[in-house]
Amino acid sequence: MALRHQAKSNFEEIEKLRLNYREKYNQAQMMTAPVEHAYCHWLIKNHYTGHADIVELGCFLGSMSRALVNGLKENQTPSAHERKIQVYDRFVWIENMDQWTAGLKLENRPEIGSSYKPLYE
Repeated sequence: MALRHQAKSNFEEIEKLRLNYREKYNQAQMMTAPVEHAYCHWLIKNHYTGHADIVELGCFLGSMSRALVNGLKENQTPSAHERKIQVYDRFVWIENMDQWTAGLKLENRPEIGSSYKPLYE
């Protein structure tokens, strides 16, 4: 019974986070769904031990990076705060990124083939 209660509690926490990410961020900023942001936030907050750095591959405009950082800020494990989140991306604007960002008002929309790292930073 305790395990079922814990699972329900975990689900409720993740659902609250999901609604927060859905409300806070425009879906055009994300290539991943709010539930994925919520789960990663929850996972880092509750289960990350700080044994190794966190690595994100393909960070696009940083919505998942924010979820990882938010989870890390809420993590109660002292060794977790000594670690880094390492992000890797080519940061080269490709054609389909125009579709992903169509709903965003970007002042300086990158040209295809150019760097979009300033948008991430």
